Amino acid sequence: MAFGYLKDPHLAEDAAQEVFLRAYGALARLRSPESFGAWILQIARNYSSRETLRSGRRSKVEEILPGKPGDVEDRAAGEEDLRAACVLELVERLPEPARHTVLLKYRQGLSCREIAEMEGVPVGTVTSRLSRALLQLREAARRAGLR
Repeated sequence: MAFGYLKDPHLAEDAAQEVFLRAYGALARLRSPESFGAWILQIARNYSSRETLRSGRRSKVEEILPGKPGDVEDRAAGEEDLRAACVLELVERLPEPARHTVLLKYRQGLSCREIAEMEGVPVGTVTSRLSRALLQLREAARRAGLR
C-alpha cells in the first residue's frame, strides 16, 4: 500500500514501520477485531497519502522522455516505460477509494473478495468501484492519446 503511494521501496518500508507503530499504539481503540485488516489499511493509506503530499512527490513521467539517444531497442523500451508511467500517473489521479481499489487489485494482485474483506465492504462495492475506475482510466487514456 505504502509503495503504491510513495513509489520508493525504502520510504515504503519506513512507512510500514510507522504504520505498525501507530496501529500498535491505537490497538486499544479498535472496536471490532474482525475489521483489523481494513483498519490498518486505512492507517497506511492516510499516512502514505500525507507523506506524498508533504514531500511533493509525484510520479516520474517527466523523467522518462521518448526519443532518448540510443538504439531502436532502447527507444522501444523507453516508450514502453513512458506508457507504463503514464498509466500509473492516470491511476494516481483517480479519486479515493477508486485509486486504492485499483492499486490493491492490479498492483497487489488481490481478488475482489480479498479487497472486500480488507475494506469491510461488500464484494459488489469493490466490483462497482473497479468498473467505474476502469471506465475513468479508459477515458483519461483516450484523452491523453494512449491506446
